[in-house]
Amino acid sequence: IFSDSRLDNGAKISRELKAYQNPFTMSRIISYAMAITAVLLVSGIDANQLDTVMNTYRVDTTHCASGCMPWKNTTSAQYWVSPSAMEAAGASCAMPAAAPRAQNYFPWCICALNNEPVSCQYSMSTPEQLNLVLAASDIVVASFVTFEDAPPQIAPVAELGTRENALTTTLAGVSHWYTTSHVSGTPRNYAMHFVRFTGLVPRQRYYYRVKSGITGAAWSDVYSFRAPYDHTSDGGVTRIAIYGDMGNDLHNNQGNLAADCASGAIDAILHMGDHAYNMGDDNDNRGDAYMNAFSKAALASCPWMPVIGNHESTQCPGDEVDESTHERYLNQTWGAAYGQPAGSSSLTSTATSALGHLLSRGSLLGAGVHGAKPSGTSQWYSVNLGLIHLVGLDLAPGSPGQAPVFSGQQMEWLEQDLAAADANRENVPWIIVTSHYPIYNADLTGDNLKASAAYYLGDEAETYATSGHEFKACHNASDCYTVEAMLKDSRSNLDPLLYKYAVDVYDAGHVHSYDTTWPMCNGVVCEDERSYIHPKGTVHITEGNGGVPGLKGVNTIKNCTTPYARKCGTGGAYGRFTAYNGTVLAYEHVENPTSMVTDTWQIVKRTPGRGW
Repeated sequence: IFSDSRLDNGAKISRELKAYQNPFTMSRIISYAMAITAVLLVSGIDANQLDTVMNTYRVDTTHCASGCMPWKNTTSAQYWVSPSAMEAAGASCAMPAAAPRAQNYFPWCICALNNEPVSCQYSMSTPEQLNLVLAASDIVVASFVTFEDAPPQIAPVAELGTRENALTTTLAGVSHWYTTSHVSGTPRNYAMHFVRFTGLVPRQRYYYRVKSGITGAAWSDVYSFRAPYDHTSDGGVTRIAIYGDMGNDLHNNQGNLAADCASGAIDAILHMGDHAYNMGDDNDNRGDAYMNAFSKAALASCPWMPVIGNHESTQCPGDEVDESTHERYLNQTWGAAYGQPAGSSSLTSTATSALGHLLSRGSLLGAGVHGAKPSGTSQWYSVNLGLIHLVGLDLAPGSPGQAPVFSGQQMEWLEQDLAAADANRENVPWIIVTSHYPIYNADLTGDNLKASAAYYLGDEAETYATSGHEFKACHNASDCYTVEAMLKDSRSNLDPLLYKYAVDVYDAGHVHSYDTTWPMCNGVVCEDERSYIHPKGTVHITEGNGGVPGLKGVNTIKNCTTPYARKCGTGGAYGRFTAYNGTVLAYEHVENPTSMVTDTWQIVKRTPGRGW
């Protein structure tokens, strides 16, 4: 799994790493291998999107009076990647993983009357889209949706315990009523619920279920999760998965994340923006389908930290996202600040899509008020997990004539947050800053610097970019905001802060590929030292293809030709960070189709704390 020969800093690393204890144990290797093997045994497609069974959804009998056929008796059986899942599904509504993308914008089945596909409808007052938002080292927020005829007047409820058959603690939460503003005809109503789990014992497995406060509401299934932890637990060893840009598509990484979380290879998930493509589309059904699939695969059992991307924002020139998607995100992550101090109840969301409401409110109700420097928003916030301080930023440059989003309030907050994190290095030695947009990437060089920033930042460029990114020349070269100018603005604001507070890693998405740099100091490799041993600057990573629409299950990796870049890869993938202690932070680049680690490296410091 790790060997000195796999690392590319040469003999210097080989010598120095021998001073550090091998971080892997045989028990962890065996448990991880068993989890991956279990996925491969039931799937004809290695560890990608999982089949999603929605047994609480029902077919509309006015369109299909005879109900659904058993999947195994239909020609659509070919769309299931797991024969055992198909057998267990029977005639239930579902989203088979290999079905055409447009078909999986909602649960469906094959009507027994005419052997034709028919969409299914949700059941009233029944929890769905359940996800656990990471709020602090001992807090998660259970966020979920129900569909109701009227706003709930009674708080939602969760039952929590350390045994599946003994959910001994009852907790009340809050509800948010959201009505879609972008739908022609009859708007859709969402009840979005948030229940905070506080005072969790580090790494303890908990079991829970949730329900709406509506009289007669159904309980969810019982799910379990491992609690987050601080730096004192189990030596503080910290494991997270990280990536950007993922839709509800066959070659995404949801199956990989499910196996990793079950095996203990990761304890949390950080998604660096571009969720669902786009979550407010198709009358909000696309966001519903994405969250239901992701919930059942991983998010109901593995806490996550969502970051905003251009497919959730209307703040970027060239965006084709409607306000509904932006607003659905900003509300659906609201749970990152749950438990806000007295007097802060006036916090509001601007989201107009249902998923935006659920995500933004989930984030706001968690990390937005629990970080070292609470931000009071889900648009940018931070959280400590074990040995790592994690920061999520909104790096949208803003529309023409407007100030960049990363300026003013956000920039002031980031400096205060990083100052507090830097002062806490004795306890939390590693700082990782993330955003959707990278500021250093091998594609952001050469002729691409003269391309249109509006096109690069917007959604049209991603239509065909299943790998890397598309660029387009400016229509009017004398009056065009270029990629080079955009990067200059971003770097002039961020680089000084990254260096001042010795940020270890800056990770981003947007460009649909994998890319790592050598340690960077103000636009160049620090002291021309191409090594991760005792680095003197921030390492930049782009892990920007968690599973974009149209992605093929083919990956490559090679040495980059850009002077400051180290490795470049294509295809669906994600990263895994492991902080073993205050001096060793490891990174693994994992390919979606095979779960193989095809690039791995470590940052090694002389002593815990600041690297420079």
